[in-house]
Amino acid sequence: MKLLAREVETIKLCANPECETPFAPTRHNQKYCSKECCKVVTNAKIMQQYYEKKDRKSGKKRLCKKCKTTPLSRYNEGTTCQSCVLAERALNRMELLQLVGVA
Repeated sequence: MKLLAREVETIKLCANPECETPFAPTRHNQKYCSKECCKVVTNAKIMQQYYEKKDRKSGKKRLCKKCKTTPLSRYNEGTTCQSCVLAERALNRMELLQLVGVA
């Protein structure tokens, strides 16, 4: 089967890691080849978030995703510690000041 150049550009791979079937999207932001693939991935994400929240509330030990050393409190809903958040803010502030020409 011969494909035209414009047809090749519109062929995408399904974003479902279990499927990865090539398909021609009907919408500009379509990621999945079917509604079933979309439903499978969405449900997996929802269940992952559910179990992460359940582990957090039960007190399971978690570490900061950035520094990988600081333990996180069960009351910290995020994935990074406060010192990493503050360091990121300071870095962003310095970059902004450099863009403006103040620093």
